Amino acid sequence: MSEASGESPRHLFLSHRDIQPDNKIVFVIRWALEHPGEDGAPFAGEAPIRVYQAKVDYQLGLDIRKKIFPNILSSVGLVALWTSQAAEKPDWVLREIRYARRHGKLVALLVQPGIDLPPGLPKYVEHFRLDEFGSDAGFGNIPIPLQIQWITRTITALRTFYANGVRAETNRSGPG
Repeated sequence: MSEASGESPRHLFLSHRDIQPDNKIVFVIRWALEHPGEDGAPFAGEAPIRVYQAKVDYQLGLDIRKKIFPNILSSVGLVALWTSQAAEKPDWVLREIRYARRHGKLVALLVQPGIDLPPGLPKYVEHFRLDEFGSDAGFGNIPIPLQIQWITRTITALRTFYANGVRAETNRSGPG
């Protein structure tokens, strides 16, 4: 897809519960993907990866489903943050995961350690454990070197996920 053709550039859809500390983690992930190498962030020289997050797509008065589901469909894949907060109220995150799978999108879970995988999770969904993430602290009590290691490992996994999604889309659309 290209912006010149009027289509939006490929993006990752980021699913999460809109609550702290999840919002802080999502902000860090999004920033690191969209601004590689800036201000000492990992991946200098790499291409930015656009991330769709419903929370920052302000369309006042619009039914939220009318912005979420089309953006899942136009995404390369869906990345869901699965934390204790998401597990407490899983409806939207699970709905987005199921919708993405039903429409052939790659789905990955970023899972807080000690939290069980979601009940009813579609088969064959890869997950990545966020080892240095503390359930009640977010990034607040984690030493900076561990934060950088966590971000680097997570962003490396997400960049690979994105590349796999682009390849899968290319293979599905195929030549002419």
